[in-house]
Amino acid sequence: MRSSIDIPGFDSTQNALWKIFFPHEFQRTLDALNSRRRFVYYTTADTAISIISNREVWMRKTSLMNDYREIEHGFDCLNAAYKKHSDKLKPILNGMFPGFSDKLEEKFNAWLPSIRLDTYIACVSEHDDSEDRHGRLSMWRAYGGMAGVAIVVNGGPFLRPSQALKAFSSPIAYRSDEGFDRDFVALIEMIDKSSDFLKSVGEEGVLNSMFSAFRY
Repeated sequence: MRSSIDIPGFDSTQNALWKIFFPHEFQRTLDALNSRRRFVYYTTADTAISIISNREVWMRKTSLMNDYREIEHGFDCLNAAYKKHSDKLKPILNGMFPGFSDKLEEKFNAWLPSIRLDTYIACVSEHDDSEDRHGRLSMWRAYGGMAGVAIVVNGGPFLRPSQALKAFSSPIAYRSDEGFDRDFVALIEMIDKSSDFLKSVGEEGVLNSMFSAFRY
């Protein structure tokens, strides 16, 4: 089994930024790569035929999901944590780059309507070897219907960096308000600990990374 401590396809700086700003995503992606994790898309037979025939998967607008509140829950958690801990976070950011926190807020607020209204997703599940025969019962109940199909795929294309489709994969982190708050505090501590490295990256690179972390 191949083993790695970094994500292949990213240079050392990109891997370091990922570890700082996306620790959950980094570790889950690394684990999936090292274990050669497969993924599965549960759907109906009609949709499966359409996917195979047209060689395409349609993504769903997040505002039209079964539970659109999942997106609002994420924003509510972020908004609450940012307000609660801004007195600690802002001096760290502004100490590296004067006026940084204002630029971050301006950028995120400008993008927020688009994030809410123009984000499209498709969801796949991790597929264990033990599920090859019968799949995952909870997913059959949710998406199988009377003619359920599970399309099991190689996880590699989901996990390796690519700009080809302008679509990107990310593991979901289900967090309560308290769990999100703990993650946010850990992010602040990591930024503070890594401030010398982040200064060397430059303001634009750190701003883009921080914005992406907030968006995800």
